[in-house]
Amino acid sequence: MTCVEFKEIAALFAAGALDPPERSAAEAHLGEPTHQGCFEVLRRASETWDAVGRSLPPLRPDARVWQGIAARIEARPRAAAARTWAGWAVAAALALAVVGVQGARIRAERRATELASASAERDQCARDLAQARGEAALQREALALLASPATQVFSLAPRPGATMTARALVNLSSRAAVLYAAGPPAPQGKDYELWIIRGDQKLPAGLLRTQPTGAILARIDPALLVEMPDALAVTIEAAGGAPQPTTEPVLVGAFPHT
Repeated sequence: MTCVEFKEIAALFAAGALDPPERSAAEAHLGEPTHQGCFEVLRRASETWDAVGRSLPPLRPDARVWQGIAARIEARPRAAAARTWAGWAVAAALALAVVGVQGARIRAERRATELASASAERDQCARDLAQARGEAALQREALALLASPATQVFSLAPRPGATMTARALVNLSSRAAVLYAAGPPAPQGKDYELWIIRGDQKLPAGLLRTQPTGAILARIDPALLVEMPDALAVTIEAAGGAPQPTTEPVLVGAFPHT
């Protein structure tokens, strides 16, 4: 691995989101005697995770995930655990989504091998694999946004009694934005729908699908960011969405104006 290649994946390395072979190669590179700014890039990536982690409200994983996190912390020296804990909140949340994506990809590839002779199953497998790859690409896009100093992170406030939490990663200079949310799937026959609010306008920005891990990750159309939005909101609508909101938002957050 070269210094240029390491710098491209430094944000993923700091988040603990690399595949084992990639992580091993990155660790081996860091052990080499000479570098061209690798440790500086890694330090900035780690500081970005720490800053975002401190900005987010706590979100407790389910019991199995929490036990795994606790086991990892106990296995490390206490001093090392203390240094890494500040950035763990965001890293764990996005790592959960990455694990879900990798599992979906593996299942899809296994189905493609076993059922290659069945046309209908082969087509379904291809669709599953394409979706898994798309979700993996979106994970990497979110991590790249986090690594940019121009990206702003803000939370969406849930209505009283709602169990969802959400944050938006927004880089208005490049018209890039990703919404990360966590919560239960939408009720049967319903969908979560994302809205861009600008003045009196409420513009539909897509449906939100809950992954098996409980994570929701969605890219916001750059065309909706040409003009400065006022807020983001999420409502629960009939399956397939609606052209305008029909219910009160379960989440809403104002865009930061700079």
